[in-house]
Amino acid sequence: MAIASFVLSLLWLAGLGSLLAVIFGVSARRQIKQSHGQETGDGFAIAGLIIGIVGVIGAVLFIATIIAVNHAAHTGP
Repeated sequence: MAIASFVLSLLWLAGLGSLLAVIFGVSARRQIKQSHGQETGDGFAIAGLIIGIVGVIGAVLFIATIIAVNHAAHTGP
């Protein structure tokens, strides 16, 4: 799960990869904590989580920009 989170965070896919990276990262960290040292990969989970959050923010800003430009193009100066 931790490695999946990291890989998905690198595949933006219009924000979908980033959103899945956040979900997988949270799930991986929870599993790692519950394993009491049996499972590793917390670094990958944290990296996937951080990059995923940045990607989600980027996707929101990208969509907001598209909406604003579309609105400005249709209303005129």
